[in-house]
Amino acid sequence: ILLSDASAHGLMPKTSKVVANADSYSVLHPGGITAHGAVTTMISKGVDLFFCSFNPPATVRTEEELSVHYKNHPDNAAEHSVIPIPMVPSDAIVSDSSRMAGGYGRHIIFV
Repeated sequence: ILLSDASAHGLMPKTSKVVANADSYSVLHPGGITAHGAVTTMISKGVDLFFCSFNPPATVRTEEELSVHYKNHPDNAAEHSVIPIPMVPSDAIVSDSSRMAGGYGRHIIFV
């Protein structure tokens, strides 16, 4: 289970790109982690990923990227997948670009 209110490094929503310092690592995770590498590890362990979002507009690109890697991974014969679970009602979702980008660096991320 992954609980998040922010996108992965390099996968910020396009509307957040206008916010200064929205993603300090907008090209690549500082540890070199990629969506493909993370999915490869999870598939090798037989993991279906439940992606619980506290801000779906901010996390949608991350969910989509992980889903594509799961679906197209050559070792995914068991058809493991990403199951998105929005954790907030749609009328409570933060959608303005500055808050969608994470505001002042406060995020909820548990794995």
